[in-house]
Amino acid sequence: MSDLTCNVADGKYTVILEGGRLYALRNGEPWQELLGNKLVLCLAQELEEARGWVKDLHSGMYINCVYCGHRYGPSESTPASMADVLKAHVEQCPKHPMSALRAIAQRLLGLVPPPQCAHGFEGQDTFFPCGKCEECKARAEMKEAVG
Repeated sequence: MSDLTCNVADGKYTVILEGGRLYALRNGEPWQELLGNKLVLCLAQELEEARGWVKDLHSGMYINCVYCGHRYGPSESTPASMADVLKAHVEQCPKHPMSALRAIAQRLLGLVPPPQCAHGFEGQDTFFPCGKCEECKARAEMKEAVG
């Protein structure tokens, strides 16, 4: 049994760490000895670790949003794949950095009317930011950047 087996290119190449020996197969046949090739070893280990994370996302384990802490799962309460659920959450998570960018982009494109800030004053064609809330700060920065 090997310590690490990592297949790439639809199985054409296989990197194997077995009892301290690092080597590669090509089409299932011995191809190269990789003794001392730390780069290949690290890449194979990281690839297998990333593949493990993907399996976890699809296996029905709980996952959390790193920005707001919202918890999803397990699979019996979440019918879609966990990766899809997390992507959908990121699109609407108010604490995710992309939320502010999306809101600005939507307003610039005229898709969503600007909200009424409790601190600022919005006239017919002007907006006077309060400078306190994130919305006002973002709108002031955008207005300054646009000119």
